[in-house]
Amino acid sequence: MPELLDELATTIDELLLTLDDHRHAYDDGDSQFVTELISNAHKLKSSVRSRSFPHQQLAATTSDIIVNINWVLREDKRAA
Repeated sequence: MPELLDELATTIDELLLTLDDHRHAYDDGDSQFVTELISNAHKLKSSVRSRSFPHQQLAATTSDIIVNINWVLREDKRAA
């Protein structure tokens, strides 16, 4: 399990870099949404690294982040 958590934290780091690069591409309202998504991802990464979270919370938070990432992906496709 520790290896899986380390891999999850690394993946979140990569996600954070990508989201930060894309934050400037959104208008003020959507930029705030992406900023909130980045903040939630940081919190998740911290929890994963410290291993101080209930597993149900990890699943719920990860699910919320995935939903929000799907929104960002749809917006990117729509803008292209």
